[in-house]
Amino acid sequence: MVEEYGNLESHYVREVYSLLASYSTKNCRSNRGLRVWRPVQKFLNDLPTGSIVIDVGCGQAKYSKKDGFVLGSDTCPEILRSIARSTTLDVQLADAVHLPYRDGSIDAALAISVIHHLSTPTRRREAVTEIARCLCVGGKLLIYVWAFEQPSGTFPSQEVLVPWHLHETSLDGRLPLVRFHHNSTKEERIIRVRFFMCDIQI
Repeated sequence: MVEEYGNLESHYVREVYSLLASYSTKNCRSNRGLRVWRPVQKFLNDLPTGSIVIDVGCGQAKYSKKDGFVLGSDTCPEILRSIARSTTLDVQLADAVHLPYRDGSIDAALAISVIHHLSTPTRRREAVTEIARCLCVGGKLLIYVWAFEQPSGTFPSQEVLVPWHLHETSLDGRLPLVRFHHNSTKEERIIRVRFFMCDIQI
């Protein structure tokens, strides 16, 4: 069973984000200037000065706290390498169910668009339990997951793995860029790119 979910998460999550990291590094002028979700930034801003925060599945490390400390972790070494020189965030290569933090040592935690990437309900519970282990008494946790209800489609169940395949076609040696509304978030763009640039197999 452990090998099965490891293979699923490796194929459907880690490999995809590794590809996205290499693509964005080659095709974007800057990985900074990422759009943050206002409710998440408000959560961080409302924390007391000096708070220690972990951002589990930090991706491109777009969340920060000017008067606190944010520690990021992610399972994608390519993403962590791409941001290491351009952020003040301390980042670690770590899985959400095995975090490298002491018990009760963290004031707050973020798990933004992360928990739904774990392949089983058991793994999801383990991740939330592991994050909670790190929190001090009275610590706060903010979790966002993708909604089952999507305006542009329906799924046969809540447990659906959606493969993502970047087409190898190019224009003058570069993959086509998809334009988005200026208010869209990175996660919204990834979802839209799936519909423009990939084959979805359910």
